[in-house]
Parts: sequence; C-alpha cells; structure tokens
Amino acid sequence: MTIFFALLAVLLALSFPVSAQQQPAPADCTEFGLPEGTDGITCYRVEVPLWHDEPDGGSISLAVARIAPLETEGPADPLFMAQGGPGGATIGTYATYLVSTPDSRPTANREIVLWDQRGTGFSRPLLNCPELQQAELEVAAADPTEETSAELNALSACGARLAESGVDLSAFNSVENARDVDTIRMAFGFDAINIYGVSYGSELAQFVIREVPVVRSAILDAVVPISYDLLTEPARAQQMIGEKYLLGCRDHPTCDAAFPDLAERYVAMIDRLNADPVPLTIYPLEGERREIQVQLTGDLFENALFSALYSNITSIVPLIVDRADRGDFALTAAVLLPSQLGASDIAEAMHITVVCAERSKTTTAPDFTGILPRLVETTLRDAATAEATCDAWGVDALPAELVAPVTSDTPMLLLSGEFDPITPPVYAETLLPQFPNAVHVVFPGGTHGQAVTSDCANRIIAAFLDEPDRIPSTECLPAAAPEFVTDEDVIFVGLLNRSIANSGIMGVAQAAMAQLPALVIGVFLILAWLLYPIALLIRRLAGHPRAELHGGMRWAEAAPPWMTVLAGIAILGTIGALSGVVASTMMKNEYLGIMGAIPRSFAAVLVLPWVVVGIVAAMAGVAVVLWRHRLRSLPGRVGFSFTTLVAALGAISLVMLVQ
Repeated sequence: MTIFFALLAVLLALSFPVSAQQQPAPADCTEFGLPEGTDGITCYRVEVPLWHDEPDGGSISLAVARIAPLETEGPADPLFMAQGGPGGATIGTYATYLVSTPDSRPTANREIVLWDQRGTGFSRPLLNCPELQQAELEVAAADPTEETSAELNALSACGARLAESGVDLSAFNSVENARDVDTIRMAFGFDAINIYGVSYGSELAQFVIREVPVVRSAILDAVVPISYDLLTEPARAQQMIGEKYLLGCRDHPTCDAAFPDLAERYVAMIDRLNADPVPLTIYPLEGERREIQVQLTGDLFENALFSALYSNITSIVPLIVDRADRGDFALTAAVLLPSQLGASDIAEAMHITVVCAERSKTTTAPDFTGILPRLVETTLRDAATAEATCDAWGVDALPAELVAPVTSDTPMLLLSGEFDPITPPVYAETLLPQFPNAVHVVFPGGTHGQAVTSDCANRIIAAFLDEPDRIPSTECLPAAAPEFVTDEDVIFVGLLNRSIANSGIMGVAQAAMAQLPALVIGVFLILAWLLYPIALLIRRLAGHPRAELHGGMRWAEAAPPWMTVLAGIAILGTIGALSGVVASTMMKNEYLGIMGAIPRSFAAVLVLPWVVVGIVAAMAGVAVVLWRHRLRSLPGRVGFSFTTLVAALGAISLVMLVQ
C-alpha cells in the first residue's frame, strides 16, 4: 500500500505542469544583442521569484541564452556560465563570440547556458547607474579632488531613482542569484548541471554548489573565495600585483637594466601626478562624444593601469610605467583611460547591492600590514563610500550563516593567472582544504580569467568536464611567463605612434588611412604598365614599324615599362608587409600595437620604403637619360617622367609612415 501511494504521488506530480513563473518564454535573440539570423542559439525569458522563499511575492525576468553543442550527441548535463563583476553581463560578454568562434568554447560536446544574473545585462529590472558614469567623467575633466562627494551624490541619485521605480534592492544578492540557477535548471528540465564562474562568478558558483543540489562539477576561474572582503581586500591584491610587476622587473636583469629603479620611480610619479595633474585629451572607444578632457592624477593613472592589468598587458607594464615617468602618456591616453572612463556593461547598482549584502562576513578589522599607505587611504575612503551607500539604500546584510564558506566534495577545477591583478593564485590555494576533490592550475603570464581566450584553458576545461574525477593534463601550459618588453625589443613606427599620441585609439585608423595614397599610387603604376603593350599594339595595328633601339642606350629605352611595374609592386608589397606586421603585432599583443610599436625582429620591414626610394631614384636616372638622348617618343618620355613623379610621391608617403 505504501508503494502504491508513493507511485500515485509521483504520477500526480508529473501530471501538473511546472508553475507559470518557471515556464521559459521564447525570445528573439536580437533583443539580447545578437545579430539577426544567428544560428545555434535560442533565447528565452524566465520568470523567477524576487524572493525565492516567497514564491508568490512578485517576480523578475531573467534573460537566458542556450548555445547548442557542436556535436549532435552529447551529455545531457549543460555548462552554465556565470560572468563576474558583480554586475557583469554574461550574454553580452559571451554569446556572440562563442557562437561565431566555435573554437573559443570551453566545451564542444555540451550545451552552454548563459544567463544574465538578476539586475544585469538584458534581465529586468536592470540595476545600472548612469549617474555614476557621468559623475566619473565630470570629475576626471574638472576637479579630481571632488571625486568622493561627486560619487556619493551620484549613488544617492541612482538609489533614489531605483527605489522610486519599486525595486527592492535587498533582493539582489548572491543567495537569491544562486537560487535563480536552480529555477532556470528546473524550467528547462536539466537533471544535473556543470557550473563555470569567472571572478565574482567563481564566488557565485560556490553559492550555487550550496543552493543547487545537482551540480555535477564546477570550474572556478580567477577564484574569489566567499570570505573575500569586497570592501577592503582589493588593497592587498593591488599591493601584490604591484610587487609582481615592479619588483619582478628589478629581479630580471634585462628589465632592470632597461628600467632601473622602476618601483621607486613609479611611486614618485604617482605622488607627482597627484600634486600636479597632467591635462590629456581622451578619445572614448564608444559613445557619442568625440573627445573628453581629463586631468590625469596619480590615482587616476593607477586605477587605469590596474584595470588594464585584467587584459593581456603583462609584458609591457614596465615599458608603460617608464614612458609615463618620462612624460609620455600616449598609451595612457589611447587605451588605459578610454577603458577606465568609457561605457561599461557593469550594472553598478547590482555590484553595490551584492557588496552591501555580504557585509556580515566582515567580522574583524582589516589587516593592512605591509600595504602602501596610499592604497590603504584609498581603500578606506572607498569602503566608507560603500558603507554610506548601503545605509542610504537600505540594503539588508545577509545572515552570517548564508555567507559562510562552502565545503563540498563536488569535483572542482580552479584556474588562476600568475599575473591576475585582483584574484592572484593565493586565493584559490585557500579554498583547497574546503574542496577535497579540487585541482588548481596556474597559468604563467595569465591575467584575470583563463577560459574562452586561452586555447589551453579550454582544452583543460573540456577534459575536466568529460572526466571530472580525473586530473586533466596540463601539458599545454607554457613553461614560463612572457619576458618583459624593453625599448631594445620594440621599434616605434613613426606615423602610427604620432597618430596615436595625437588622436588616441582613433590614430590607428588614421595611420591606416594615411597608406591610402600610396596604395592608389601602387595600383596606378601597375595599371600604367599596361599602357606600354597597349601602345605597342596600337602602333602595330596602325602599320607603324617597330622602333629600333639605339645601340648602347637599349637598356634605358627598354627600362620604363619594367621599372614602372617594379615600382608599383614594391609600393604595394611594402604596404602589405607593413600592414601585416602591425596586424600580427596587434593579434599577439594588442596593447603593444596600439602603442604604435612592433617587435624589433620585424625591423627589416621598415627598410622597404627605402627600397622603394632606391627604385624611384633609378627611375629618375633613366628619365634623365631618355630626355638627354631623346630616346622613345615624346609622349613616351612625358608619360614615364609623370609615372616617376607619381612613384616619388608614393615613396615619400611610405617613408613618412615609418619615420
């Protein structure tokens, strides 16, 4: 009888559909920023409870995108991917790239599920703060000393606006965020899932492990322990990464010889810029504004450089610091500040509510032993601003037991970058006692987040997902971090470097456009060569006898067509070689390319414009011989002289590109 009632209960449960708030509603993927007609991805909106303990107390809408596996028959357990921040947009970050670049996927045989966490991206409501972005631009352009008060005013306005719209800010925390994952899982009928999280997403993944009972495996990338204090810990991370770069240069003979006393000079430069800011013109990467004026303080430079360390800038940090110390802020103006002050996809209010909700895990005063006083001062000021905002917004702190560290025997893969500026490998090491089935892989030279952009990381993740109980092979890891780049390793390309200094990132396009005249000239010269056989054919059809070559002057009389085509080929070849070298540099190290520099190993390419100059000089010599001895017809002499002049203009254009 007991078995009968149990079976009856199961049948009754199966006979009722999933509750309305869990039914995924199909959505047009163009609403989530994907190009029209994108294949291999389907989009949805999933309604989830605002408070999961109060399922009838209101709901919010989450944006979800499902990327089909590349293999038709694959495991049923998908990979859920969580972006960082807090407040980062997952779909905007990953969807288009993963679909258009299949080789970038960390798994090929599993479905990938992307969802914009509550308050972020295309989920609604969106907890962003445009007031804060505007205040940052105004402060940077006017009076950096007013940063704190301007930030507080902007945050106050943002909180008031969200509250007036009816948003319950206390509901936007890591616990509710993690419970959303289980609701999405059940809405699509997944029996088990794998979770990947980067940065804050790695912290969220730990909450998911506790809140979702069917997590098969987890990948934590750029690992953030739950115990990480979002208010005070960044100072320690900044100190660690500063020592990694600056003291690392001192301990490297070549770097130290090229940039002596770099650490001391860096600290002095920051103090100097704080005392006497430098005015710079910044060209935003996005947005409607053509340019903005900023006052570059030491704090702004340090924040911009710190933000850039999240990307592939490891090898050129000493070079950037050295040039800035010598008054060259071209890279700062071209890349660092536009990224720092440009449009962001971070939902700032969601970031703040998560920070506020996790205040309860801070039970002791922070230990700033060994931290630069300037970093301590900045950290305490920012923490005070955050605390004041939490109080003003009325965000409730989570109970201490809900932000306690997680312990689990779930198979886990921890990924760290040796040069990660905010979550260095030491943080992942602290989690190993809590996760007995975890393996930690450190990427030499890696920065913040290894998956997707690193083929090696993707291979390790794929192997782990297929067999999470086995330690994956790490043979693809590089043996060591890349060497620091010095002035001896690079050559700055004249016009490209000058254009970037004058116009920021737009200077790259300007330098490319500057090659257009030479490109047109090269094509013209090759087409002009065709005039010679055409003219000969016309003469023959008209019955004119073939002109006799003049004895010892035959070489000069025969040279014009071949020298013309040679000049055209040389000009086009030089443009192609220069463009290829710059493109190759950009692909390997975009920051080095945006500095207007190329590896010195490509120095031979910069000689090519002078080869063109030599060809043009020879053409000019032949033209003189033709006129002196009246060789060829008058139209022929005039035409060759004209093409020589045109080729000279092309040569001058090429020389200006590299000088």
